[in-house]
Amino acid sequence: MRNPTIAIVVIILVAAGIYFWKTNMTPKPAENTNAGMLSERKQAIAEEGVAYADGKRGFFVHPEATGSYPGIVLVHEWWGLNDTMKEQARTLASQGYNVIAVDLFGTVATTPAEAMFTRGMRGCYVYFMDEGAKNYFKSRIES
Repeated sequence: MRNPTIAIVVIILVAAGIYFWKTNMTPKPAENTNAGMLSERKQAIAEEGVAYADGKRGFFVHPEATGSYPGIVLVHEWWGLNDTMKEQARTLASQGYNVIAVDLFGTVATTPAEAMFTRGMRGCYVYFMDEGAKNYFKSRIES
């Protein structure tokens, strides 16, 4: 005759294992993922077009509530400062960041050929040499 205590312990261990496996293997709610956290705006934001260095234009977005927020310099893709980049800036600002989206080229490319021909790394080099966005942030923080 077998010991019933061992059978009960094995059943409890198997049940506990199944419980913990199901608990940890269940997909997390959307709000616990990066996409979920960034999908809904958390704070009201304010936005404005700005001049930040030697006539360079940019897009500045920040939380409406007064306070001290970290800053992000958002550098666009080869298309230029288009609506997609502005929406990325808005999303980050709604999460509690001051964001300046720089406009390296002054225009938005509409075709890959245009972007390739007029962009390249030349614009990035020119921008980072003048440090315009960094100085803009510094002036906003000090005022």
